[in-house]
Amino acid sequence: MKIRSLYEDIIPSSVVQNLWLINNHPLQIIELVGLITAVDTKEKYSKYKLEDTTGAIQCVQWVPRSFGQNVICRYNVGDMVRVRGKITEFRNNREIKIVSISAMDDMNQLSLHFGPYKLKR
Repeated sequence: MKIRSLYEDIIPSSVVQNLWLINNHPLQIIELVGLITAVDTKEKYSKYKLEDTTGAIQCVQWVPRSFGQNVICRYNVGDMVRVRGKITEFRNNREIKIVSISAMDDMNQLSLHFGPYKLKR
């Protein structure tokens, strides 16, 4: 999915809190691919600003309580990553709560991710 779609094509459900819809279909997990342009690491989370050619969004990876105070930020500015997560809102801004994040080892994955598909309206 392109980041622009998070703002143009996805809407919050008017019936169920924390549920997002695209073409009246509920979304559970979304996948984004982009470049990390900012990193903010705190005691309980790491926050990445993810950008693609269509926009930018904050992605938050919460540290499990079992990890204690050992926050390890594995990704840096300039890394190309694939993020899977849930759409949330914090202070009226959309962001992604990261379920998984991985480095893009093969740039051919970009072509597959941004392939020649279009959303039906």
